[in-house]
Amino acid sequence: RMIQIGKQMVLTEKKKKAHMVLIEAHSGYGKSSLAMQSIEKTRRMGGSRKKKVNILKNICKEGEKLVPYSIFRQIVLDILSNYGMESVTSENSYETDSESISSHESYQHDAYYNDRLVALCKELNYPEDFADALGERMLGLHPTNIYFGGNQRKKITPNDVLEFVVDAFLLHTARYDFVLLALDDVQWMDSLSWKVVQRLVDRGKGLMILCLCRPFAMEDASIDPGFLRQIQEEKAENGKKNPDLSVIELQPFTESDVLMILSATLGCDPGCIKEEVCKHLFKNSGGIPYYVRELIQVMNQDDLLERGNDGLIGWRSSQSEYNQITLHTDMNELLLHRLDRFQFDGRTLLQLGAIIGFEFSFSELLEIQYLSMNISLTQVKQVQGQLSRAVKENILIETCHGGIHKIQLSDTSSHPEHSKPTDNVDIPEKMYSFRHAMWRNCLLGTMLEERKRDLHHSVALLLESKNIACEVDLRHAMRTFHHWKASGNVAKACFLAKNISKHLDDSLFIHQSIGVCLEAIEMWKFKTCGDTDQELVAGISRDLLNSISPDELDCLARLHISAAKNHNPSMPKFLNSFDIYQDCDLILKESTVSASLKDRSIYFILYSGMFNFIQSGLIAEDKEVDKEGVAVRFVEQACIHGDPIHITRAIAMESLTMSLLGKFDEAIVAQKRLERIYSAEKLSEGICREYASDRAAQNYGYSVLWYEIMGKHDESQSQINFILSRLLPLMPEKNVHNSLLLLYPVLLVLVDNGMAQKARSLFHSHVYDCFYKFYGNESSTFFLFIYEALKFLFLVASYDQGDFPKDEFNKIEDWVLSDNVGSFPKIVVLNMCVMGRSPHCIIAEICIRLASKQVDHEKRKLLINKGMDQAQKSVAYMKGKSGVDYALRQCYRITNMCQLLSRQA
Repeated sequence: RMIQIGKQMVLTEKKKKAHMVLIEAHSGYGKSSLAMQSIEKTRRMGGSRKKKVNILKNICKEGEKLVPYSIFRQIVLDILSNYGMESVTSENSYETDSESISSHESYQHDAYYNDRLVALCKELNYPEDFADALGERMLGLHPTNIYFGGNQRKKITPNDVLEFVVDAFLLHTARYDFVLLALDDVQWMDSLSWKVVQRLVDRGKGLMILCLCRPFAMEDASIDPGFLRQIQEEKAENGKKNPDLSVIELQPFTESDVLMILSATLGCDPGCIKEEVCKHLFKNSGGIPYYVRELIQVMNQDDLLERGNDGLIGWRSSQSEYNQITLHTDMNELLLHRLDRFQFDGRTLLQLGAIIGFEFSFSELLEIQYLSMNISLTQVKQVQGQLSRAVKENILIETCHGGIHKIQLSDTSSHPEHSKPTDNVDIPEKMYSFRHAMWRNCLLGTMLEERKRDLHHSVALLLESKNIACEVDLRHAMRTFHHWKASGNVAKACFLAKNISKHLDDSLFIHQSIGVCLEAIEMWKFKTCGDTDQELVAGISRDLLNSISPDELDCLARLHISAAKNHNPSMPKFLNSFDIYQDCDLILKESTVSASLKDRSIYFILYSGMFNFIQSGLIAEDKEVDKEGVAVRFVEQACIHGDPIHITRAIAMESLTMSLLGKFDEAIVAQKRLERIYSAEKLSEGICREYASDRAAQNYGYSVLWYEIMGKHDESQSQINFILSRLLPLMPEKNVHNSLLLLYPVLLVLVDNGMAQKARSLFHSHVYDCFYKFYGNESSTFFLFIYEALKFLFLVASYDQGDFPKDEFNKIEDWVLSDNVGSFPKIVVLNMCVMGRSPHCIIAEICIRLASKQVDHEKRKLLINKGMDQAQKSVAYMKGKSGVDYALRQCYRITNMCQLLSRQA
């Protein structure tokens, strides 16, 4: 099937649409062997037809599921290496094995790559500063004076990177007749790399993508669920459903297959081999190809077979019947038998390599084996000799060599115990990987857990000593994190996880950031698992929480907050974000170490985040939450801290919480407490710095609604006057989000009181015009989607008592009746209900105000119907909820207007 698919794509005159082949099988079933043979035959087929063929290969690494675009990072660097080369001829195919190019710092020529990246971005019409951000954030290139001179760097989104990787790949491969991209171990591929693969399948021409993987479950896969369903359907339909996708599931060899392989290896006819030998081989290997090969190799090396007098090949007569039957009854025993041929030093070296990872460098092995860097030349040669032997034994593969590593040799010529350091010596660097994962697993199984933890600790120390920041090389940071984790050093792992999470946050890789935080938090819970009698606090031992340092408690709390704050409704896996906040709150409440925290800002981030959830209405209705308690604890911690910035923010939150509970009297009492200590001149800038916007000032806007709800219209108007004359002029003009939150309730009350023209002027002066002045058309902000609706509402309302210009009327009517107007995310709707009007209600009001002036019967009917639909959606969101009285009251008013106009029509 593999050759047939390749043949169809190579031999066609016109490039065919991209095709993906997924080979799925358990370890040892021969996925890689099958792929390599198929690739080689396809390459030769293309060469014989004078076709230009390009083959790209890479391997996913265990532990890199949370590294964005991990597998495409090196592929992009390969593309940059070949960017600008002359067009290839058809006489030779071009092949790149990305794993043969070391990712070590010494091999990367950053200026070289940066130059080509800038040129490539220019050719693909990406902005000038895109290359700067991409080089540092995705490719791990070190900043250079030429391209990274400024402090302000463009923030590129994961989708920006996705489009660039796909565009760059397709541009690079367009000059070939056929391209084969082979990716091994894709069960460890990160979610964004899967998206690249999916996009290449959709857009590619003359491209075959070969993915090799072990079987993976739906819940464990980082692949897009929709794409995974396509794969599973294709497996079920046996290749008949999707013409762009083929799934091949490898099965074990049959006994007949094993006999054919054994006869081919021995160079004899199958009939010349005794049945008992073949049955033994099949039984002990289970027909698994790699087991079969290893068993046959042992049979040959140990000279266990001979040709008898009857001309048949059977067990050597010196072998006892017992040994014949029990010979290597499982694969692990067979591998251990092979390892026993190495001396102690050789086995120890291979064990260390297994700890480092599936792939490791000669220099890493040397540095960890001899922790004092004063190594003798004899020791270096011994290590080289052991590795060379492991390569000959087919345990290791030398994946590449190149570059130089400096080590300090010691002079042991006279007295080894008094060795003296000599000058640094250059030693050729080499990279090794295990020939098969089974060898690494077997070696890991030969060590005690304590020994493994000690070695992981040594590896982590070495990696940490490189002092490579996660923003420079995220893969290095993740690798260090996993070694600290495996060493059992929870504190070290979590401090690093916090830094990695922050870097991922800054790079907008939110999904990955959450994953890192949750993995780190689980380490604390895992450390608790040993004692079933322990009292648990949020899944962590109370004794453990009371024994850690204040810095460790602070780090644990910040990991919880980082995971919870990144909640996104589009991530169903993380819908328990408020539970994570509550766990953090419980940990800080119950741990005796909390009293020793020097930096209490952790509480402000926690309670502010929890309140955002409460305000947004994202908590399940059946979930009991002590909203008032959260607000009270925030005020308590702020008062302990003593900073008026946090105290005013906390009181504002307490006031708004009371309103959400429908306790408007108590909300006003808290608001008056706030007014006694809040000063915009002194505190606004600091509150914006800590909380992104002035939440204390915004509470004045909310209080306008509370006074209206309570029928205190004079107090409401007095508060509006204070906001417009004393607060608004002191707010930062560029912080448009803050201005909108402060003004939104005020603008709606003004419109409801017949002052739409004033509302319109304020909205344009402080929100709409400012946003486009400072940020432009290409930027975005949380409430940008409602800007046009508010602009049109204020415009329509301001024409209530006068003639409406026909061109303006038609423009707004066409806009509001379009299909894409009136659909909003739940989180936004619930936020705006608390602020005085849901977006659905705004659309409904525009429709009704237009309908009241529309003379055309059909258009009038369309406006009324859409207005009624939007009003009903708004009511559905708010019915039964407390704290949204003003918004609900206005929504009912608009619903009544709809019904009245409908009857008149």
